[in-house]
Amino acid sequence: MEILGTWIRDIRRTCTSLARQPGMAIAALLSLALGIGANVALFSVVDGVLMRPLPYPGEERLVRLWEEHEGAQSMVRAPLLSNYTYEALKDASLTLEGIGAYGRNRYIETRDDRRSYLEGASASPVLFSFLGTRPALGRLLAEEDAEEGAPPVVLLSYGFWQRRFGGEDSVLGKTLELDGEARTIVGVAEKDFYFPDREASLWVPQSIVPPSTNPEESSISVFSALAKLKPGVTAAQAAAESTALARGMERPPIT
Repeated sequence: MEILGTWIRDIRRTCTSLARQPGMAIAALLSLALGIGANVALFSVVDGVLMRPLPYPGEERLVRLWEEHEGAQSMVRAPLLSNYTYEALKDASLTLEGIGAYGRNRYIETRDDRRSYLEGASASPVLFSFLGTRPALGRLLAEEDAEEGAPPVVLLSYGFWQRRFGGEDSVLGKTLELDGEARTIVGVAEKDFYFPDREASLWVPQSIVPPSTNPEESSISVFSALAKLKPGVTAAQAAAESTALARGMERPPIT
């Protein structure tokens, strides 16, 4: 039920975002259906590759990737990618420069024994490179920040830095307690940067957990995904290749 709730919330946020920006048109939506073999449940992979204008450098090469589960109830269909499909694409794709995961989150901050909510997001560090942003102070999230066992860190938005810390450089090295965990502040994003929406006050590194190699152990995780096309590659080419690669990877049935 927790995953179901996450999917429904993602759908609502997506619809709200599009409603607020009526000029943000869908440039391409490619429907691709596939079956995966007799012993594995039907599983549609990268059913759509959605391209839309984004306020970042190189926006024409940024695409949303998601998959759709064959037979799933329409109410739980959402633009999310699974770790199984990610594994199929990350090293073998010749059309994608890379893939990053992200998710909108509401964190509980504990400050002076008081608790309050902070809107933020988790994001694969590579996304900051895709989006062409630079730090206003300190550094952005790095790949090693998302590795297992890495010290917990957080990147602040420019606006939150100004509101909470008065724009002081001494913010670096301080900590925020989010969801009961102390995270060290490593940097501040540049002034006009926002992702995935303007509500995010901070970002924490997101890692993608590989699927389990144990066939009796289900380890499916889903997330929003953004990919960057290689130069000269179209969304149609990327979608076709992604489907072919995903078709060759076995995965557990979706129930």
